Amino acid sequence: MDDSFNNLVEDALWRILGDAVKHQGGFPMYIFKGDRVRLVSGKTGEVTETWGIARTFIRLLCDSDGKTIPVFATDVVEVRRAKPSVTTKGNKRGR
Repeated sequence: MDDSFNNLVEDALWRILGDAVKHQGGFPMYIFKGDRVRLVSGKTGEVTETWGIARTFIRLLCDSDGKTIPVFATDVVEVRRAKPSVTTKGNKRGR
């Protein structure tokens, strides 16, 4: 195939997938409750809730004013994982 066809397909994919893939470096970004995130707008905060199937929303507790706001998960440009709050104790398999 020639390069013009490949460029046309690539441009169409970028239009379909939108900015979400550009922000995420081409890989899906999973966001969980308790994660600290930074948005495209520069706001930062902690994720208090996630919901949605086709379009994932998150509820963000903003650091700046303490309010919670709903935003698209595609607006997130950086995720810092929350430390696991529960540690496993007891029988560890294979050890």
